[in-house]
Amino acid sequence: MELYSIFLAIFITLSLSLINFSLFRSSPPPPHLALVPAPPPPSLSTTCPEKHEVFLSFRGEDTRNNFTSHLYDALCDKKIETFIDDEELERGDEISPSLLKAIEQSKLSVIIFSKTYASSKWCLDELVKIIECKEKYGEIVIPVFYQVDPSNIRKQRGSYALFPKHWRLIFQGNMDKLSKWKVALTEAANLSGWDSMNIMPDSKLIKRVVQDILLKLNRMPQSRFNVKGLVGNDKHIVKVESLLEIGSSEVRVVGIWGMGGIGKTTIADAVFTKLRSQFESCCFVPNVREQVAKSGLNYLRDKYLSDLLGGGGGGGGIYALARLI
Repeated sequence: MELYSIFLAIFITLSLSLINFSLFRSSPPPPHLALVPAPPPPSLSTTCPEKHEVFLSFRGEDTRNNFTSHLYDALCDKKIETFIDDEELERGDEISPSLLKAIEQSKLSVIIFSKTYASSKWCLDELVKIIECKEKYGEIVIPVFYQVDPSNIRKQRGSYALFPKHWRLIFQGNMDKLSKWKVALTEAANLSGWDSMNIMPDSKLIKRVVQDILLKLNRMPQSRFNVKGLVGNDKHIVKVESLLEIGSSEVRVVGIWGMGGIGKTTIADAVFTKLRSQFESCCFVPNVREQVAKSGLNYLRDKYLSDLLGGGGGGGGIYALARLI
């Protein structure tokens, strides 16, 4: 069954990408597959443009080289666009505007609470911004309690007691910042999340967290997938989904016909993003003609087989497929 799921994912994702070949150019398409340009999207003051799917908030010295790095790799393996900050701020530095913007432009934030998370003003400022985006834009927030007691975060005690670490704020008359941190910590700790003390080892916890993220992303209203040229074409996405007949025992190949620039690839990408959690492995292959012309069909085949089957490139896709067979 696992092998069947993998091959079904291959056929679906590759078939969606074949729109770049204009397969049906020689004959008129069925009316229900023809696409028309969509009207420009309306301006909404209550939403924020989304650039990332997931934002990771974490304390670098605690988890950067272990749990967080493994979680980031697992999200990338699932083709989830994830923002992770690779730079460490010097002591006393303020959180950068670009980092605040990255939080605003993410659909979902994962907060990895670790032992010294509350020791960092940077992490606490990130947390306040994440909670703000949750309330303002409806951003999804998933806390991960990594080797810490959620009740200590909720009540700001133990390693999450703020006064011993940030007492200077009181003498600087900055009680407002301290109050915001406390409120954000309490609210985040009250959210449904994942506790490393209940799910071990880390590999199992990471797998569960990634599954949860995929499910939450896929349950978002369709408007959460809206990008330029897609608004108003929800009916085409629904139609492609129905033609794929997910769950059927048959292999489905769907072609999308239409003139260039009207959103064929965008719709295929939206369908892929929405359905990918239902498959053990998947990939999206855009611009097939250009990639084949540049690198050759054999290279393209092996590259995506390697992505799907974990072969590691360099012919690894073929070897991984041979092992499965």
